[in-house]
Amino acid sequence: MKPPIRWKDIKWTVVEGNVSRIQKRIFRATREGDFRTVRNLQKLLAGSRDAGLLAVRRVTQINKGKNTAGIDGKTYWLKRHGKIPQEA
Repeated sequence: MKPPIRWKDIKWTVVEGNVSRIQKRIFRATREGDFRTVRNLQKLLAGSRDAGLLAVRRVTQINKGKNTAGIDGKTYWLKRHGKIPQEA
């Protein structure tokens, strides 16, 4: 298991490049009809740390719906509050 990293230290261009590279390989393998390779690459992508980090970033920072309240009816702004408020 890789050691934990700080969010602000992540090099997003590298993460996006890694994910993009695997996605391109999946596309090429699909086009060539090599479905065993497609399945293996999909597993690789689904289990990769970079894909997970990028998914969280897209949902929390890039997503246009980031200002929409969640199931609890509240929107949390980390920059304004500094941390997510805890329920009592």
